[in-house]
Amino acid sequence: MKSLIYPHKSYPFVFAITILVLYNVLILFTAPPALAQVKTPVVEFTDTSAQARYKVGVKFNLKAQVSNALSDKLELKVRFGRQGTERTYSVDIQTGTQVNADYTVLHNSTNMPTGIPLLYSWDLTLDNGAHAISNQNIVVYQDTKTWNQLEGKNVTIRWYSGDNSYGNLMYNVATDSLATNEKRFNMIISDHIYISIYASDSDFFEAVDGRIPAWAGGVAYPETGEVLLIAALDSNASQYIGYGIPHEMAHMALYQFVRKSVPHWFDEGFAVFNQNTQNPNYLKIVKDAVQNNTLLGFDSITHGFPVDSKLAELAYAQSVSFITFLINKLGDAAFINLLDQLRTKAFNDAFKATYGVSFSEIEQQWHNNIIGKPITLPTPLLSGKVSAFLSSDKINSVTVSGLRWEMFFGGGVLTLVILFFLIFYTTRHARRKADRQRALESAKDNNFFDITLPPFQSKYYRQIRSVKSPPPPEYYSDDYLTH
Repeated sequence: MKSLIYPHKSYPFVFAITILVLYNVLILFTAPPALAQVKTPVVEFTDTSAQARYKVGVKFNLKAQVSNALSDKLELKVRFGRQGTERTYSVDIQTGTQVNADYTVLHNSTNMPTGIPLLYSWDLTLDNGAHAISNQNIVVYQDTKTWNQLEGKNVTIRWYSGDNSYGNLMYNVATDSLATNEKRFNMIISDHIYISIYASDSDFFEAVDGRIPAWAGGVAYPETGEVLLIAALDSNASQYIGYGIPHEMAHMALYQFVRKSVPHWFDEGFAVFNQNTQNPNYLKIVKDAVQNNTLLGFDSITHGFPVDSKLAELAYAQSVSFITFLINKLGDAAFINLLDQLRTKAFNDAFKATYGVSFSEIEQQWHNNIIGKPITLPTPLLSGKVSAFLSSDKINSVTVSGLRWEMFFGGGVLTLVILFFLIFYTTRHARRKADRQRALESAKDNNFFDITLPPFQSKYYRQIRSVKSPPPPEYYSDDYLTH
């Protein structure tokens, strides 16, 4: 019997493997042009300085030398606060090899509180489409005072009046306030908070430039992580510490938990609830307002409080009264779930999803509780544990380099899959052809058939020509085949 050789014709196989290997090499050593920002070495940034002028703004400067290409477009990218909003400003330049430009971000054109760090970089586009991006620098917009600074994991305290023990006291009050909210309401701070403390009303209101009412003692900018407040070194210092820092820290914690604005009265009520000291007159103010039917409608204080100090005091009093009722009567767990619902729902929808009743129904029970009437409380629908972070915060960004490696390994997996099927196919084909050849050789050795394979026919086609008459049908029985 002739020896059997598997008829491997591997040219398509080798071609497919070659294509896949070339694909992976290209992915590994080249970045997708649609996703990559090509950083070219032909641009030298010689000046990326910035100067802050109090009450004016910040001037950003750029000088750059371009070789083997021409400058085409220039953008300034500025982030207000380390975790704040980034803005992009287009800067006019002339096409050429020398770039001399500057841009001023005005103090009154954006939310730029005193003490805020501005993180900035320049993005220069060349005529070939490549991008050259400068290193990121920091400039702090602040006044002419000499500031002391104490920086920790989540909080930075800045002050200019008082010794180190005073700064340490302020820092400890701030971190203790955040720890209280974390322990009770699972509010974990992920963005750094910067606190600037002013020693007098006049210094404070000069810094905020008249953007808040005259009765305010502090202001928070949750989007940029900045807090400005008064804590004078006098007999009222403990009062400012008890009111101001815990109040503003609650604003920051609430915003970082929900990640969007909530009704103003809700925000302020929660902040007052978290103060170390409370206004002893609030309870009487609210009770009188309920009895005299002079409460402010919550809809009217959704976007802000009245400028009038008396009406503002009523707004604060009824806001903290309602929040206290909500937390103490219906529980911390339900309140946390309400905050979780506020992440994705409008206020009234979040309220009903949590407590199972409308806001107006709970509001009526709050009225009854204030004046001593019987109350009927619902059983909250939601009271389970919730995540301290939005799910979107956990989504990892994919860098161009990381994406290239993912595509490389993806191509490798694809190569293995295709290789497996090619080997499986060729092996099965060879085995079947070998089996056919064995059968034909066996038949030929027994003089059953004379096998011819015409050269003009394909390798998979065979023509069987009978040499002698086939045996009668009965000879195909099993008994015949065994002889």
